Amino acid sequence: MTETLDARYNYADDVDPTAAEFLGSAHDIAYGESGRTATGVKEIYSAEGERLGDIVVWARDLPAGLNDIYRVETDANGEFISVETGDDIADAFYAVR
Repeated sequence: MTETLDARYNYADDVDPTAAEFLGSAHDIAYGESGRTATGVKEIYSAEGERLGDIVVWARDLPAGLNDIYRVETDANGEFISVETGDDIADAFYAVR
């Protein structure tokens, strides 16, 4: 499954998002007053498994849940242009971690 992660995210650290390959599981999940919307802080990792920093993302912008592992592709501006998840993505992530 490949989708684009649209606009509603920001970087919690000074990181170079163009080096991002994976998004790890979420922590600091917060729910809105309605209880239907949530944000989570996801760690950004390089292809080699190096932690690059954090990103805050809306759950509704992800193709699966906040705790899923994602492979991402960014453009030159650090915008996510591809977001993929699945067992093979998680296996690849844990292989380099």
